[in-house]
Amino acid sequence: MRIANLSFAFWLLMAGSLVAQSAAPELVGHWVAGNRSKGGIGSMWEFKKDGTLTMAPGAVVDMAYKVDGDKLILPPATTGPGAKPQVARIRFDQDAMYETSGDGAKALEQKFVRVSVAKPGDAPIVGTLSNC
Repeated sequence: MRIANLSFAFWLLMAGSLVAQSAAPELVGHWVAGNRSKGGIGSMWEFKKDGTLTMAPGAVVDMAYKVDGDKLILPPATTGPGAKPQVARIRFDQDAMYETSGDGAKALEQKFVRVSVAKPGDAPIVGTLSNC
């Protein structure tokens, strides 16, 4: 665990030094930890052209999804008996996707923004979470 903490600190220091420079083209983009803990802890890094880095450490979960009309359908949150898929409504407005889960007063809407310019053939759902 100590080695992992030292490695994490090293990468944070390295990322800080990149701010003063513009990023190398081969570094720019999204990177996801290939090796995660048994609990799924890893990190996602976004290196930007302007030399800044956004890093999100935490649980990294790969899962299938399905889009049916305005519904985003994810696997059940649990493996318990009677578990049902997670269903949210989605809508798109330019380079933003709005995802609404829950109903009535308990409805929660999150805004996701596209990280890069959409290219022909890109799925409209590709993007990242931002604050509303």
